[in-house]
Amino acid sequence: MLGRKRPLYALFLLQGGSLLGSRLSGIAVGIWLAKEYDTVTTLLLIPLFQELPALLLGVWLGLAVDRFNRKKLIIFADCGQAAGTLWLLFAIADGDLPLSQLYTIVTLQGMFAAVQVPAIAAVTYEQAAEGELDKANGLKELMFPIASVLAPFLAGMLYAPVGLPGIILIDLLTFAAAVAGTLLLPISVETRRREADGASDAKGLWAQAFQGFAYIFRQKGLLALVIYMAWWNLQLNGPLELAIPHLLARTGSDRLTSLLLGAMNAGALCGALLVISGLTFRKRLIPMFVGSLLTAVMFVIFGFAANDWLLGVSILLLMVPLPMTGALFSSFIQVNVPGHLHGRVFAAVGQLYALTAPLSFIVTGPLVDRWLEPGLQDRYGSGAGMVLVLAASGCFILIGALATFLRKTVRSLEE
Repeated sequence: MLGRKRPLYALFLLQGGSLLGSRLSGIAVGIWLAKEYDTVTTLLLIPLFQELPALLLGVWLGLAVDRFNRKKLIIFADCGQAAGTLWLLFAIADGDLPLSQLYTIVTLQGMFAAVQVPAIAAVTYEQAAEGELDKANGLKELMFPIASVLAPFLAGMLYAPVGLPGIILIDLLTFAAAVAGTLLLPISVETRRREADGASDAKGLWAQAFQGFAYIFRQKGLLALVIYMAWWNLQLNGPLELAIPHLLARTGSDRLTSLLLGAMNAGALCGALLVISGLTFRKRLIPMFVGSLLTAVMFVIFGFAANDWLLGVSILLLMVPLPMTGALFSSFIQVNVPGHLHGRVFAAVGQLYALTAPLSFIVTGPLVDRWLEPGLQDRYGSGAGMVLVLAASGCFILIGALATFLRKTVRSLEE
């Protein structure tokens, strides 16, 4: 079994290196945009365009994952993202990068990423035993916080000496390493063209493409859980982006803010490490519920905390359940959904995430800047609007968790 897991873990490490390169180039592009255009709107549009392919084409990309060789799709997705990065490098070398061209590039890369995510999730189930799924998914979740910790540090060191073209070249090298390494990995995969009910071709492509959603809607408990995860995603993304301005308003110190952001990333790392340490759960829904309660309570405390230590502890504990919940949810889907539907079900979940994440950003920013801060600042001081949003997000997560995990149809999923 160890020999079977090694290629999977090597795949995660290769993709983690590629993710680090992408995070590096993303930060570098953000610095360049801030200097060139002196506005945050251009920067905030990048994640929106990155999510568009998953939102609009998710069912078709998921169908591709279920019909074609998943290892080849992972390599194809890396090559596609690398092509976008190469296009970006040539555009910068010419000295002209119109915003329309930049957004086209990130949309292209988002399309290939939307293929890769469900493909890796499906390969994980094929390569890991059921008892090892939580650990495998935890290692996969670990890659993002590691990249989030290392990328800003490395970008700060490299931007001045090598500039944006140099960092983009590093990103290309990480893509090349991921492609070459994945090609050499002995990952056994099947072409998933068969259907469990034997009616794949009879249903037609449209019906096949939407089978992921159809399966979720037929399972009422699973539907409630998926809706909750989308709700969870909606409540997390925008409010977490308020961490920097909220900490600056509370501490008044750039240095303290940086240290507290370090505690935030440390919390995410701890959560992923807990999963890969060998911690196993007989029932995955219980720790997901407890983690949601912890995150909800810490959101409220983080919003109202005035003490530096309390800010640090609350933001650290707030983040610990997030990678754990993501890993356990992936394992839950992998175990409870037929393997030939994994691509489409994960793509369907990805479509909901692609809707709720940008919506969270779009709602949170104007809500704080245009209404809450101007309305509350005179009476309660600077940052009061952010406090209200953070506390409300915690309450909404708590309400969603109680409404979901106390439902009999959800609890019966693991009985």
